[in-house]
Amino acid sequence: YERDSALQSLERGIKLGEEVLSMTAPDDPMRATYLNRQGMAFLLRHELNGTVLDLDRSFELIEAAMKLTPKTQSQWKLLCSAYADLFRHRFKLNGTIEDLEEAVSRVREAIHEEPEENHILLESLARQLGHRYMTLGEIEDLDEAIKAAERAVKLGHQDQGNRYQADGLMRLGYLLMDRFEAKGHQED
Repeated sequence: YERDSALQSLERGIKLGEEVLSMTAPDDPMRATYLNRQGMAFLLRHELNGTVLDLDRSFELIEAAMKLTPKTQSQWKLLCSAYADLFRHRFKLNGTIEDLEEAVSRVREAIHEEPEENHILLESLARQLGHRYMTLGEIEDLDEAIKAAERAVKLGHQDQGNRYQADGLMRLGYLLMDRFEAKGHQED
């Protein structure tokens, strides 16, 4: 019952989101935010029911939001991270290694374009590399993921109360456990 109720709420939310998008002017400063939220709603529905069309729609919406968002805005970093996650979701669906490679590439590109290191993008890089390590087993990916996670945690601690701190610390812990299992380093 709870799952059905949640799915009905999500369906209603998606319908309302589509209505909001149809009413929002292309140059409205909130349009990118609405596109992003709608993209995340379609991704959530994809996660619940596995529908490829929902994942495709999520790609369309996030891409549109990225085009409207200046790279100088903080939302752009979140969009880059979400976009990379979409490629990882598509990889899970179809097993195409190119999608996993694209997830890593997109985050690296976003990091390269940033004037300063950003914990959101570093956390995303750690997440994408960690998944690639779990898939391909290349220890270099794991080592790079750990370095990115360590930098993300360090930067995240500078932002007191940052909601990414706990996730970053948890990811770093799992990555270190993976490296211990792979290499047997006692310091991990």
